[in-house]
Amino acid sequence: MRRKTSKWIHTFAVLLCLMVLTGSMPMTPTAAEPKDVPVQTSGEDGLAEEQASGEDGFAEEQASGVDGLEEELTSGEDGLAEDQTSGEDGLDEEQASGEDGLAEELTSGEDGLDEEQDPETGDQTGEEDSSAENQNGEKEPSKGDLTVEEYPDEEAADSPARNDGAADIYAPVEDETDNSITSDRQMTNNLLADSQAHEHNDVHFEPWNSVDSLPSEGGSYYLTEDVTLTDKWTLSSGTLNLCLNGHTICGKGHSRDQVISIEGEGTVLNLYDDGGGTITQENCSQASLVVLSKPAVFNMYGGTIRGAVASGVRVIGGSFTMYGGTITDNLNWGVTVDEYSDKDITISGSVKITDNKRGTGWGRFATGNLFLKNSERKIQINGSLGDSLIGITTNAGKGILTIGLPGNGNADNFKYDDESYEIWLNAEGEAIVDSPHISTWSELQKAMTNGIDVILEENINGKYEKTLEVHNPVVVDLNGHTIDRGFPDSGGNVIKIDWNGSLTIKDSSPDKSGTITGGFTRSPGGGVYVGQGCTFIMDGGSIYGNGTMENDNCQGGGVYVGQGATFIMNDGSIINNSTYGDSEQKGPGGGVYVGQGATFTMNGGFITENWSQGSNTCQGGGVYVEQEGTFTMNGGTINENISTGNGSGVYVADNSTFSFNNNAQVINNLRQFDDNEYWAEKTENIYLAANAMIHITEPLDGARAGVTMMEEKGVFTQGLKGNGNASAFTSDTSEYRVVLNDDGEALLTEKPAPCVINGVSGTFNDKIKLNYYFDIPESVVDEGGAYVTITNDVNDETPDAVTLPVEEADFVEGKGFRFSIPLAAKEASDTITAKLFDQWGNELSIQNIGGDTDYTETGVQYSLAQYLTWLENGNVNEQEKAVGEAAKDYHTAAQIYFNYNTENLQDQSFSSKVEEVTEETMSEYRSVRDGNLPEGVSIRGISAMLESNNTLRLYLGFNGVDPYSFIYSIDGSKVDLKQRSTDGAYYLALDYGVYSNHLQDKHTYSVSDGSKTYTITASVLTYARSCVITENNKKISNLGKTLYLYNKAAVDAFGDEE
Repeated sequence: MRRKTSKWIHTFAVLLCLMVLTGSMPMTPTAAEPKDVPVQTSGEDGLAEEQASGEDGFAEEQASGVDGLEEELTSGEDGLAEDQTSGEDGLDEEQASGEDGLAEELTSGEDGLDEEQDPETGDQTGEEDSSAENQNGEKEPSKGDLTVEEYPDEEAADSPARNDGAADIYAPVEDETDNSITSDRQMTNNLLADSQAHEHNDVHFEPWNSVDSLPSEGGSYYLTEDVTLTDKWTLSSGTLNLCLNGHTICGKGHSRDQVISIEGEGTVLNLYDDGGGTITQENCSQASLVVLSKPAVFNMYGGTIRGAVASGVRVIGGSFTMYGGTITDNLNWGVTVDEYSDKDITISGSVKITDNKRGTGWGRFATGNLFLKNSERKIQINGSLGDSLIGITTNAGKGILTIGLPGNGNADNFKYDDESYEIWLNAEGEAIVDSPHISTWSELQKAMTNGIDVILEENINGKYEKTLEVHNPVVVDLNGHTIDRGFPDSGGNVIKIDWNGSLTIKDSSPDKSGTITGGFTRSPGGGVYVGQGCTFIMDGGSIYGNGTMENDNCQGGGVYVGQGATFIMNDGSIINNSTYGDSEQKGPGGGVYVGQGATFTMNGGFITENWSQGSNTCQGGGVYVEQEGTFTMNGGTINENISTGNGSGVYVADNSTFSFNNNAQVINNLRQFDDNEYWAEKTENIYLAANAMIHITEPLDGARAGVTMMEEKGVFTQGLKGNGNASAFTSDTSEYRVVLNDDGEALLTEKPAPCVINGVSGTFNDKIKLNYYFDIPESVVDEGGAYVTITNDVNDETPDAVTLPVEEADFVEGKGFRFSIPLAAKEASDTITAKLFDQWGNELSIQNIGGDTDYTETGVQYSLAQYLTWLENGNVNEQEKAVGEAAKDYHTAAQIYFNYNTENLQDQSFSSKVEEVTEETMSEYRSVRDGNLPEGVSIRGISAMLESNNTLRLYLGFNGVDPYSFIYSIDGSKVDLKQRSTDGAYYLALDYGVYSNHLQDKHTYSVSDGSKTYTITASVLTYARSCVITENNKKISNLGKTLYLYNKAAVDAFGDEE
């Protein structure tokens, strides 16, 4: 821009001139087989009863510290040894340096001192006031304060100074022709123009007087006349500062020639204008006005580029920055940034790129302003945009548009060139290109019809509106909102895709609550109708609560996929939709109907709680696949759908194609009527009509589905071999099971005879175990691969379970195959469930001896506590009865002590023998200690592991020594030092369990450094003694007493056997 002040001497000279000539002032963006006590046969005393679940708990141990042994106090107990977190007692932060009188720096600005002070005077320093006072005490402006208003004549103040810097005074000159004298005003302006320098960015410009050429090399010039170019003007070197100075550069050369070409290493064109200046063309009908090639630079500070038949500015490469100016009224984009452009365009100032066009063919035009053809390019913002307005089109479509916008501008500075997208600000404040945000039915209808992607801004209700029609590709983002057609009875579809249209539904909201609902019609597709040849893609959202009814064609309550149409479901849900028909072929496909020649691919999502109801021919509660239709299920879940006819989950018609892959699941679907139209609720998941098959085209991984065949049994898969096994499928009918044939394909066949549960027993002389005895049909044994699962159901989420192959089970004559699960003392009340399976994972039927109780569905459920109660009251010998009584006391004490599953411990009392045990009774089990401990080693305590078998641990402590530098042994054999995973405590332990009749056996533990050796001899009953003598703790005392009595009964019953 022109400078509004000049050197004082020039000002003085001009003012002096004016006074002389006019006489006035001028104006202007986280082991051996055990011995069992008697077997309780099935059916006795409540064997079939169900026991409530408790919790799991193997490997529980008694804490050290009993019998005078050290006990660690965990951090935080009694308020000790616990770090006080920041923020307690109001202290939210670390204490800064300088507290308690320590040196602390005073930061600048404290105590109200926000600025530097003069070190001598104490005055705050700042900018000097350069103004001086006049003789009346008033401040006169300094040199930096000189303003335009001080020039009475604005035109004069903006005029360039004479190039020679002279400030001469000119007298009036007589005209040689008419002897008139030039006016004072004209003479004044001439004088000012000559006296003011033409400058931009502090650069002095020289006049360019040519009318048919422009400078061919660097320099700084302003036009003094309009310039007409008959050839392309190329700037290929140097830096040229060019001011239009209100004039026009017009290209009138060859039609293919751009007017201005900027190219070459180091070439820079800085374009300025003082108002009204233009670059345009008249004959260059196929060329751009300005073409920039890398690595050149074009900086536009002002002027207007208009009138190009091609682009106003074409950026093939290089750097284009707009600080000001206007690009408008060009016919094939205002600015194009080519595919191979290597830099972003930069905006830094108030600019306009508006009202440009782009050709659409056949002489038609649409809005086309700034076109970023390179998808990686952005608009760099390097200063305040002010009132800038920039029309934009991007090849990338949606995405981030700007870099550096926050604080410099907002979305209003940009406008997308057509209605396909809108400009919004993201969380960081940058401008982004996104779909239009829609809030009314009419806006949504208009956008969907015209193929404009949209984002809903609020719920949209169209009760009295027409069906939303899609004739072009369009994406609708529900954004957590609802499209509600609003019809409680017949009224119409919500959405109809026709005329080769394509619709994608998504939901970008965090809670995924976007919904399409309210469609109800007597024709197909209550929610979404996908017409012939059309495509529907569901990436999110829910199609909920739509329906069809009472018509020969009332298919697809949620979605109808017509002939030759395609439906791809990647996510979302189709839920609670329905069809209703009262005669044959009415009402199939409560959730989705796949028509002839149509294709439905389900990759994810849920189809659930849909209904196909009315007559017993209302089939396919979830999905109905018509003849010649194709349904590929690669993922997702179809469950809890209901139909009155076949195929509550999926109905696969004759000559249709159903593929089932990956982790797809069709489970828990329900049919309400049998084939004779009688009420009979039954599971029916996938129903295969005659000749229908399940095709496996990809590996099954976690897939599950129930199957029913119209032909009742036979092969129903194609492609299963190598992609999975029979375990992925179950028979919906209890009379059948799924096995593999010799070709590796799945086959529905009759189930074998039931397995029989003969009884249960407990084992107490080795590990504590609960044993199940089964008769298993010879056909199942011969097939091989059958197995039993025995599960501790205390924890429903992660129950303890063992899987026992039938081939490895012990066969006990008269009892059958024995399967056992070990239990810890405290787990006596846990409900233990046994089930049998064939090699393909089919549950085998289980009955009791009489056959009047079926355990197939629930499994045989029992607990060790139930067996002990039977043993205590059963027809058994006294030794066996004594074992039962002692074991019951021991298990009861363990549950109470460990506070484990006590809600299922109905009797918490003990036999009278428990109270007879005293310290004197236990005196023979004292530990014996000998020798001297090596330096740095301490004895922390002994502990018994009260698991299914018991063991004894000796805990050691170390201080300032390497724990692994010592020699450790048990009963003379070297052992390794172990470390507890929970807290790192060191211990020595037997590497085998101690059976119940050997708890009194003594073991010697030693630790030595080579010169000093220390030994301690103890047994599991040493631990029991330490519990008994514990004062004021009835729970631990009872645990020690019952453990002693359990050992005494076991010795009496089992002797010294191993």
